Amino acid sequence: MDNVSESNLRSGAGRGIGHQIMLEEAFAWPGTIAAAKVFKEAAKSNSGNIPRIADGVQLYIAAASASEQEAAEATGDWQVLVNAGAQPMPSGCAQCIGFEAGEVGISASNRNFVGRLGSRDSLPYLASPEVVAASAISEYGFGTGMESTTESEISNMVQQLDSLVQRVESIEVASKLSTEILPGFPEKISGEILFYNHDNISTDGIYPGSLTYQDNVSKQTMARACMQNYDPEFDSIAKPNDILVAGFNFGHGSSREQAATAPLAKQIPLVVAGSLGNIFAKNSPNNALVALEVPRLVELLRACFPSNAMEQRPTRRTGWTLTWDVRRRLLKVQEGSGGET
Repeated sequence: MDNVSESNLRSGAGRGIGHQIMLEEAFAWPGTIAAAKVFKEAAKSNSGNIPRIADGVQLYIAAASASEQEAAEATGDWQVLVNAGAQPMPSGCAQCIGFEAGEVGISASNRNFVGRLGSRDSLPYLASPEVVAASAISEYGFGTGMESTTESEISNMVQQLDSLVQRVESIEVASKLSTEILPGFPEKISGEILFYNHDNISTDGIYPGSLTYQDNVSKQTMARACMQNYDPEFDSIAKPNDILVAGFNFGHGSSREQAATAPLAKQIPLVVAGSLGNIFAKNSPNNALVALEVPRLVELLRACFPSNAMEQRPTRRTGWTLTWDVRRRLLKVQEGSGGET
């Protein structure tokens, strides 16, 4: 860690580790059999002795299910990892490792969203069970270090532009139509835009996993927890009837209904994003939270409130008012008090 800054670590996340990173924790879930094979192979060059986990690393293992653990125990693979110094955890416990603030680790689980594997200030990487096991032995995490190519980035931009054109055309057609409103549903929803200028906000960020399986969480606690993994100051910034606007792919990740009910608990009646994750798009209407995809609005806000001016405040009160005319399918935005619409 001496020569690796936190910013470099975070910039490397998601595209492979381009350099060696000293680890403190490793988590092999699932794939305990694959991890055990690494230790067995290492034993061949160690006089037949199973190598021990590096002194500075803790390796946790958990099977995907009780039956998988039984199978690993039957073949002896489970005991190989235990003998190497691994600490068993309950089967099916994919995200229970609990990285602490500042800890650097590597996990074979499928999600490392902010706050998903413990503290929002931890630095968890994802890798295959084989890489996790090898890293636990060496005390260093390894990755391909492969950067995105110019061709792949251009291809992604073209796809996003094509999608944007299709959405804009559909919005312009829809605004000329009239919608029948069910009894009790508001004809208009209006409020100040609360802008969170980030893409790929996960359901773990909207509502923390630490509260997901607690049945006695009050509405007030749920409101305070809303968006806290991404912005600890969100609770003090957001006000009743604010309209939350975020970037693209908002609400991807695990299927937790609280990601939809937490904004409602915070008295946010409408969420707008450049695009919605499939999970959030389905859960929102099921839990009475209205969510819209309006990519042009996100682009406008980003032009007027650039990210470099928001680095120290992820969530920003814009002073702009958004009004959604439900019956006319029309969205209007007023730029400040008495500003342009």
